[in-house]
Amino acid sequence: VGGLGDVVTSLGRAVVEEGHKVEVILPKYDVLKYDQVKDMQKISNFQWGGTNNNVYHGIVRAHPQRNAL
Repeated sequence: VGGLGDVVTSLGRAVVEEGHKVEVILPKYDVLKYDQVKDMQKISNFQWGGTNNNVYHGIVRAHPQRNAL
């Protein structure tokens, strides 16, 4: 993945191992591997800057002790 993706992944895992819940917010780019996102669904939308913005939620990787990362 490189750069920021590597940092988000490794930092997220380390924080989960310390017993905290981790949620990552990122744009829904077309290059994301949607087949690796479980239960992705639109949960909301809002207007900003004259544009309609959709908000989605999904689980990218389940952590064995915490249910989701």
